[in-house]
Amino acid sequence: MLEKAAASYPEMKFRKCFVPDGLEELGRFDLIFSNACLHWIPDHEKLLPKLIEKLNDGGVLAVQMPLVQNAMFYHELNGLVADEKWKKLNTIHNFHNLSPEETYNILCKSASEIGMWDTSYYHIVPSHSSVIDWYKGSGLRPYLEALDEAEKNDFLSDLLERIKTNYPVQADGNIILKMPRLFFIAEK
Repeated sequence: MLEKAAASYPEMKFRKCFVPDGLEELGRFDLIFSNACLHWIPDHEKLLPKLIEKLNDGGVLAVQMPLVQNAMFYHELNGLVADEKWKKLNTIHNFHNLSPEETYNILCKSASEIGMWDTSYYHIVPSHSSVIDWYKGSGLRPYLEALDEAEKNDFLSDLLERIKTNYPVQADGNIILKMPRLFFIAEK
């Protein structure tokens, strides 16, 4: 991603660092934004204040992340790994986002102003299998990596049955994949 960004925007500088500890080597900014990234990083109690610390006075932290706890897909995935058959997967916790209220309570300690809202995106996909395919490159990866090939197929089959139950087929045969998102801006 960084190579592609540097090629597309040669007048800008791109640096890779570990967050939040690698932030110490960076300067200060007027804007820090994150789109669908911070939920992969644990310990928001430490992370969010460190990001705000890196802002100039009046600078803004702008974030979008999934509301995993409100997403039907993750409700079904969590239900599946709670079953005895898949209990070896129930220790996987790849998302670290908090509730909007918990996020606010962290932000209000270091931000002068906070704005928050949520929205849901409705992606139209052609099949129930497409719902699973959507998540194979992100939220399903650690689960699939923990399984051998036969187990993967069995796991995906079980997940597909749960998806079919909770994602109705629309009049044209498509499926609506609803993805709730949290947005917030925090000014230093």
